[in-house]
Amino acid sequence: MGIEQQIDQETFYEDSGFDWLKMNKLELHFYNIRHLQHHIGQLVERLNQSDIGGSIWIGKA
Repeated sequence: MGIEQQIDQETFYEDSGFDWLKMNKLELHFYNIRHLQHHIGQLVERLNQSDIGGSIWIGKA
């Protein structure tokens, strides 16, 4: 079964469920991804300040 069959499309446009976040569930997913990116950036910055390098990323074409 694909992801399309597992997700109810109607629930994306319902309220997020949090009174302080005036957005729907789809917008909440994007908000959470961006929030996670922010904290990952903070962790990378701290690692770089401690001279702890990350992995070398090699993309595939």
